[in-house]
Amino acid sequence: FIECASFVSPKWVPAMADSSKVMTGLQKWRMEEYRGTSTDTDTDTDRKQVIFSALTPNIKGFTDAMNAGEGAVDEVAIFGAASETFSMKNIGCGIEES
Repeated sequence: FIECASFVSPKWVPAMADSSKVMTGLQKWRMEEYRGTSTDTDTDTDRKQVIFSALTPNIKGFTDAMNAGEGAVDEVAIFGAASETFSMKNIGCGIEES
């Protein structure tokens, strides 16, 4: 299980602007094993069993994760806030909106 990306606003976290590319790249890596084009010498790694997860703080992030490419994101982590203040400071919107 690897949490690989966060589908957050690049306005707030510019380093995560390419999360979609990261996830589709990992999906291509995983599919190399199916096609027999892998150059890995590590025979203990079963790429099919690796779960790629992404953090999604709101519905926009969730939608972007689901649109990253077929099979690119196996699971999403959705987080919530316990207070309006935390939610506003952390993701820029209130609990209800997030």
